[in-house]
Amino acid sequence: MNTLKILQSLYLVLAVILAQFFAAYLFSKGKTSYRRAFSALVLCISIYLFGYIMIINSNSLQEMIFWNQIQYFGLPFISVLWLMVALLYTKTIYYLKPQLGLLLFSIPVITFFVRLTNTWHHLFYLNWGIREFQGYSSLFMERGVWYYVNIYYTILCLLLTVITYLVGYLKNKAGYSKSHFLVFLFASLLPFLGIVLVIFAFDELTIDYSALIMPISLLIISYGIIKYDFLEIRTLARETIFEYNSIGMVVFGPGERIIDYNKAAKKFFKKLGISLNNYPMEQIFNREPELLEIFQSETSCDISLLIDGEERFYEIDVVPLGGTHDGNRRMLKSIRDVTEEKKIKEKLKVLATIDSLSGLNNRAEFMNLAKEEFERVRRNKEQLSLLIMDLDISSSSTIALAMQQEMK
Repeated sequence: MNTLKILQSLYLVLAVILAQFFAAYLFSKGKTSYRRAFSALVLCISIYLFGYIMIINSNSLQEMIFWNQIQYFGLPFISVLWLMVALLYTKTIYYLKPQLGLLLFSIPVITFFVRLTNTWHHLFYLNWGIREFQGYSSLFMERGVWYYVNIYYTILCLLLTVITYLVGYLKNKAGYSKSHFLVFLFASLLPFLGIVLVIFAFDELTIDYSALIMPISLLIISYGIIKYDFLEIRTLARETIFEYNSIGMVVFGPGERIIDYNKAAKKFFKKLGISLNNYPMEQIFNREPELLEIFQSETSCDISLLIDGEERFYEIDVVPLGGTHDGNRRMLKSIRDVTEEKKIKEKLKVLATIDSLSGLNNRAEFMNLAKEEFERVRRNKEQLSLLIMDLDISSSSTIALAMQQEMK
């Protein structure tokens, strides 16, 4: 094995270790949409790089073809996941809707199966071969029709990624430092260079330049994580305060559409048979006019709802988010279950006002009621009479017993 192969292998091994570390680290820190997309991205990159390591260290054509197939367990999904990270990071989208997921991942999924079944139709690769370069063997593939479909879709995804970060940098609508956008923007430009080299220079040297450039992009992203900490502090704070809060939270954006919500809110509306999605309030609460009025209101209120046959009480609080842009309101609605608090208050009120032995109002409650009555009489200029009775409990018991005997 020559020096070039050793250096190339060591470089890629370190890149795979780095990718695996970040995939495990980010997934362990949380499971929000942004982290999931980034973890899936680095996991697919690690599969892709591991397959290329095995290719350059294989000597037979069959082994190289096998490891090339392994690469496609991750390779088709890298560009679309890179785009997903950009969309979620810049808050262009807040979560992946099924329709958008089907649109974005259709070509990568088809590519995976086309490559898997390539021996039947040869749509992806027409021919295979081994070429010698600098003293070691490398895999050469003659490209088929679907290979170019996949490569052009990859270019499209990376182009949209760059545009997304560029727009985010110019508008900064996500509220982050602009330096964050520059880090991801530069890291997303490098794969373009790798693809260009693969398209125009692969036939000459049969080197997968994308595999060699991809670790550099990961290192740049790693620099952003360490320097700006935007993958840890921001997301971890959001998970703690928003995602895993016991209080239901719903974010309403322009057009009174739901743009985000946490697990507690989803659980609350599920009990009411209401599904949350990116629709206007009128469409979501079309069968609940009372709830529509409450969630359209800009003031806090208390409501009671019958859930699972039990009356539950909730506090609905409103927090405006920024100013009003073009007449569109942005606000956060929090939903807090105060049923147990209300029950405790009722019990405390009973203990504070009712005598436990007789079941009558105690002296403090009598004085409160008397004060209210005196105020009412004075206000209405009415007369007031007060009847005072002294009941002998023992005599009353004797009379009651005598009446029972007589009735028998």
